[in-house]
Amino acid sequence: DSAAALINRLNLLMVLARGSHVNLEKRMEDLLRPLLDSEYLSKQDYQSLKKIGQIILDGILSLADINRIKNLPFRGKILLMTFKNLLFECAETLEGVWTNFLDQFVPIIEKSTKSKLIFCKEFYPCLILMSQKDIFTKNLVQMLQLYLRNLSLLGATWTQRNILQIVKNKVYISANWIDYYCTVGKFLICLLYTSDAADDGESV
Repeated sequence: DSAAALINRLNLLMVLARGSHVNLEKRMEDLLRPLLDSEYLSKQDYQSLKKIGQIILDGILSLADINRIKNLPFRGKILLMTFKNLLFECAETLEGVWTNFLDQFVPIIEKSTKSKLIFCKEFYPCLILMSQKDIFTKNLVQMLQLYLRNLSLLGATWTQRNILQIVKNKVYISANWIDYYCTVGKFLICLLYTSDAADDGESV
């Protein structure tokens, strides 16, 4: 499909989403999946990849904001697919587009009470991928800060199994990463202390 056809279809989907109380995230996934096929992407040139990436991210941004306004959850599966198949593979071409997207996207998720938890857990594989390429370091920090602001929501077990592992592997980079590690550590220690205190209270 041409870029113009993709834009038209996404615009139509946004019109439907604004006028409906139904979550159209699955419909967006179905619409964009063929464009994120690795064989299709391998045939595109630099400019086409950049245009496809920009159009898809603009669509995701619009739907996430519509869902926020309508108090509908946004899981972000299509964002995960977009990052894995397109952005990660074409990092040098699309890093700027990705950075601009996150600048607008993170505040939307932060304000989306129904989306924050499910999105953060769904998006976690992207954090792993971003941690593997230095070009994404700024983006990784930006997304990590979203997680750090919501540790209580994510819970101790999930945080220890996932976020702690990413931060622990980066502490050698800078003092900032040591600070992130300490933030996670304090959160886990405080919960452990609270849990132990509760146990002591029950045993008295």
